[in-house]
Amino acid sequence: MLATCELLNRRGTRLSVRGASDIIRTIALDANLDEQHVTAHVGRRTFATTLIRGGTALVAVAGLPDRSRPDTVRACTHPSSADRERALNLLPHDR
Repeated sequence: MLATCELLNRRGTRLSVRGASDIIRTIALDANLDEQHVTAHVGRRTFATTLIRGGTALVAVAGLPDRSRPDTVRACTHPSSADRERALNLLPHDR
């Protein structure tokens, strides 16, 4: 069984998207980062991309919280040319 994790706010209830975005924006400002480019969405994309680059199947990532369909995951990950080359190297070929 997959363990789930909910982030909680100060009141002990589920952290909203807005609450998470506010926290991330504050951290970005405190770190002198451009808060326009440090968002919850970027964090979600990084999470999915990291799992996929690590070898996790697209359908498995789609089964994680907030990722209901493989198309959603595919749209938010950005494979590099190295990712594509690594995938092609997995295919059997004659030498």
